[in-house]
Formats: sequence, structure tokens, C-alpha cells
Amino acid sequence: MKKSCLKIHPLTIFFLFIAFITGYFKYIIYFMSLIFIHELGHVTAALLFNWNIKKIIILPFGGMTIFEELVNRPIKEEFFIVLMGPIYQHLLYLLLCFLGYNTPLLTTIHSFILGFNLLPIYPLDGSKLVLLFLEKCFSFYQSQILITLFSLLTLFLAFLFPYSFLFYILVFFLLYQVVLFYKKIPFLFHKFVLERKLYVFSFRKRKQIQCIKQMKRDYEHYFIKEGYVYSEKEYLSLKWNNSQNFTIEKEK
Repeated sequence: MKKSCLKIHPLTIFFLFIAFITGYFKYIIYFMSLIFIHELGHVTAALLFNWNIKKIIILPFGGMTIFEELVNRPIKEEFFIVLMGPIYQHLLYLLLCFLGYNTPLLTTIHSFILGFNLLPIYPLDGSKLVLLFLEKCFSFYQSQILITLFSLLTLFLAFLFPYSFLFYILVFFLLYQVVLFYKKIPFLFHKFVLERKLYVFSFRKRKQIQCIKQMKRDYEHYFIKEGYVYSEKEYLSLKWNNSQNFTIEKEK
């Protein structure tokens, strides 16, 4: 992990500046401590599985650890990495309470960060946990679409409640992130499929499918096409080799 990989989002600086000029010094200390430990939980778990960490971004509602990893890493590894963030944060909160720092402000900040991050909105931890569950049940492509819909629905419901102006700034920021994620789905799906063509994965579960968009994480596939049975690598290689203009969206 590079020394320059830790970044503070400009919106976070804006929020912290407001807290500073209004005298909320304890807010800044509690907020940064909980966020740091939260992300440390993700990082510790990622290093345990030898995941490559690209950067860590400190956001107004929490942090975001971005990885440079294969999309086809095991679901159970990613689940553990995502889960360790909230666990580390809650352990720090319990420790601070044990040491006598169980103030209403600490409880409020901890509850907000933890609760907000567990919402099913991309890129929050809650969306990643829901996405992993979806990927266990549906195809990779369908799961990305479904988590986008979950995110938009949750953001829509957020507008129905009268919160503060700063809260709506967060909502619009998350909406922007969801839109960016939706635009990235075709690239992410191509990466998922291309990894299956280029690398060797050992999956215990096997599944017969008819088109590439039915491919799932943690499964090896057999394609049934016009009475023929193709292994996953045979079918993907055939598709790429037979047409220079082949795109996954056109594959039936």
C-alpha cells in the first residue's frame, strides 16, 4: 500500500471545517477516530487475504477502501472484508465507553456512521453486503442492476423525510455515486468475463447456462448452445476468437 493512498474527499473537508469553526472539536476527534478504525478493519481483513489496496478515501459519512483486485475473488473473502469495518468501529466504541468516554455525542456519531454505512446505497458497506447476497442468488450482471435499483429506491425514500440541508448534500453526493456506478456496470461485467477467459479459477460449484449474462460468481459454467456443450473457457475463447467486434451485450 502506497503512502499517498489515503485521501480526504473535499466534501469531508467542508464538513470538518464547519465543525471546526462552530467549536465541535470533540466531534472532529470522534468522527476521525471512528472512521479511521472502521477503514482499518477493512484493510486488516484485506491484507489477511492478500488483496491489493489502491486507496482509502475519507468521506463525510465514512470511508471507502478501493481495491485493485480481480472481480472473481471468492464471495466469502469479500464478505469478511466488508464486515470487519463495522466490527472494528463498534469495538472501538465499546472500548471508549469502557474508558469513560461514553458521551451522548460519541454515541450519536457512532450510531450515525454505523447506521448510515449499513444502508443499501452504493458505495456504502450495506450495499456491498446486499450485493454479495444478490450475487449468491442471481447472475453477476443481474446483481449489479438490482443493487443500483436498491440504491435509487433507498435514496428516493430519504427525500420523504425532513432532514437538514447537510443531509441532502450527502443524499445528492450518493446519488451521483450511484449514477457513476450504473455507467460502470458494462465495464465491470466485461472485466468479470474477461478474467474468466484469461485466468484459472477453482470453483466447487458448477452450473449449466445458455448465455454469458447468466454467469455467476463462485461458479464454473457449462454453456449449452445448439445441442453442444462447451466448457466456460472454450465458449469464451470461441466468442472472442470468432468475432473482433463481439460484445457481451450482443451475445444471446
